Amino acid sequence: TILKLNEANLLPTSAPTPTVSPTPDSRNQAELLAQALAYRDQQNWDALLDTLDTLRIQDPTYNAVQLDGMYYLAYRNRGMQRIRNEGNLEGGIFDINRAELFGPLDVDARNYRDWASKYITGVSFWGIDWNEVINYFSPLAISAPFLSDSNFFTAQDRLATAQVEVNYEIVNRARARFAGAKWCDAYDLFNQAAAYIQLEAEDLEKFQIAKDRCLGVPPTETPGGEVIAPTNTPEPTP
Repeated sequence: TILKLNEANLLPTSAPTPTVSPTPDSRNQAELLAQALAYRDQQNWDALLDTLDTLRIQDPTYNAVQLDGMYYLAYRNRGMQRIRNEGNLEGGIFDINRAELFGPLDVDARNYRDWASKYITGVSFWGIDWNEVINYFSPLAISAPFLSDSNFFTAQDRLATAQVEVNYEIVNRARARFAGAKWCDAYDLFNQAAAYIQLEAEDLEKFQIAKDRCLGVPPTETPGGEVIAPTNTPEPTP
């Protein structure tokens, strides 16, 4: 039995499939540099970065200053392109951060990185805290109104949506104050919401009643004993 087990252990097994290594780029450095310059002129940032990586792997000291400058240009411009045109805010921030490793950033690059970061932070409060969303998107709607994410939802759109949501929450609070006969609170809240959204007919009626009660206008009573909330009587035309 031991002999049979030993024989079994000596049986040949299938050899593992060897891993195929990628074919190294054997072009000389001068040719690669010429190709990199062509990609730069074509504004093909992805291809330029790939070529620069190949050059740097072959010889980290080869035309180091010139290559650093092209790295800066490629990362900076691809980052701006990702943020402005593609809505790839995270990728754009990453690229601009990489560009900063090769040289100081210009004002536009710093601004777009800052706006993209604020956009991402503002979205993190979406559906959780509408007031925080407004805090982040109010300045963005002025500085970068058309900045968007991959869903192409602009900063301007997000601010408008957040303002509507906040004011619906305000209407709900106004209804609660009205139900508790807190007339001035209800009036103030309805008035605040009405500046941004169209109140429903029922809420408009409550708005008027709350206003009258808050200002001390007494309700009127019909002959049948029904109490009618006062309404503002328009002044006669002179």
